[in-house]
Amino acid sequence: ATDEVTRQIVLRFDGDRLVDLSIEDALGNRSLVTLTAVTRDQPSPERFQFTPPKGADVIYAIGERR
Repeated sequence: ATDEVTRQIVLRFDGDRLVDLSIEDALGNRSLVTLTAVTRDQPSPERFQFTPPKGADVIYAIGERR
């Protein structure tokens, strides 16, 4: 027996734009999420703030500010 819920997540890009993601569970079922009408505007700092929970792993892109 396994406690694994998600076996694999695949992100697919067109250039630097995320177009869809596929999620496969432990039973082999797959869900495909297709992203359409995506805007790349940055939220204003007054409207959006996020602080990762204590102990969360944060992975930064190369050259991304921390």
